[in-house]
Amino acid sequence: PTRSIRSYGEQLIVGGEGHSVGADQATSERFEELVDFARRYWSVDEITYRWSAQDSTHYDQLPVVGPYHPGATRLWVAAGFMKWGFASATFAAQLLTDRINGRPNEDADVFSPSRIAVRSLPDVGKLGLKFTVDFAGDRLRRPESSAGDIPAGQARVVADRPGRGRKGVYRDDTGQLHAVSLRCPHMGCLLRFNAAEHSWDCPCHGSRFDVDGAVLEGPATTGLRQRDTDET
Repeated sequence: PTRSIRSYGEQLIVGGEGHSVGADQATSERFEELVDFARRYWSVDEITYRWSAQDSTHYDQLPVVGPYHPGATRLWVAAGFMKWGFASATFAAQLLTDRINGRPNEDADVFSPSRIAVRSLPDVGKLGLKFTVDFAGDRLRRPESSAGDIPAGQARVVADRPGRGRKGVYRDDTGQLHAVSLRCPHMGCLLRFNAAEHSWDCPCHGSRFDVDGAVLEGPATTGLRQRDTDET
């Protein structure tokens, strides 16, 4: 498995165990794999932090730099740096400066957000299929009928009141329940529980929310609606 290793003063930073947002592999065991790796090769006094970071990737592995959509003149984008943000953001700034000022840039078409490469069409098709499966598939799964038997530190998808679909219910370590709507406010996909970080994640476009519905990561800009926590 891939590992990334850095030092910061007396601290060791170990990265790896990557997975897509909203994937079923988002479990605490992924953190434990990194801990075991660190202890195997270094003398580790304590584990001080654990976290995940998102890294957007374009279907052809190149960044997107240019107008947000064909013909846009006031909205520009630079993204998809695949962990190479310091270098990529620098050349992206130069490219955008040229485009905004009407100067020619030989790299404009290569990194255009609206580009389509014939050889990448199968990958585009796979992404479209994944969106369809995630969008429709989660709606076909039967929700639980009650939140009463949820163990501490875990969550369930529970049927909400008629006309309100389903809700996500999480029980914290004190026994308190937290319930939110599972419909992502970005484009309506249903969220999935991230057992490693106790968050609700969108498998379609990567938005993340805490157990009370606050936005942790976009593209969503508004939080989730809270629901009642009836245990019956």
